Amino acid sequence: MKYYTASLILLCLGLVSTDLSAQTRNNEAQKAEILSAVDRFFDALEQSDRAELENTTLAGSVFIASTTSTDGQVNNSTRSRAEFIQALSNKDAKRLERYWNPTLLIREGIAVFWAPYDFHIDGIFSHCGIDSFQLFRSAGVWKIGSSSYTVERQNCEPSPLGPI
Repeated sequence: MKYYTASLILLCLGLVSTDLSAQTRNNEAQKAEILSAVDRFFDALEQSDRAELENTTLAGSVFIASTTSTDGQVNNSTRSRAEFIQALSNKDAKRLERYWNPTLLIREGIAVFWAPYDFHIDGIFSHCGIDSFQLFRSAGVWKIGSSSYTVERQNCEPSPLGPI
């Protein structure tokens, strides 16, 4: 009887372990898909690619920037998807945004991406901050549904990615 009980316990542990392993693989695949969606968005921003900016965001998306003035006043500005894409697809300047150490939260068809970033215009550092994207899985593809981010011009720590 002892051997039967031990075998049953080992079998159950094996099934749980197999199930957790499959969940881990699935979760890692989702993380890779989400990071790929974010990377496509930043590549489109760098290339001023209007079509790809539209492709990586959902219709009705909202973009909110939170900026703190020198006197400590927090100002939030909201742009619609159309306004945001219009501003970023303008080829008047070369933009580069880099992120590192992303945190991802995923549940079913929604995800949150949170990461520090730095932003450069024409090769010159502009500001740093935190990006927070809310992503949604639509027709099997992750897209940005809303974005909020800080714009910090002071006390920016150097990026671990090094200089551009």
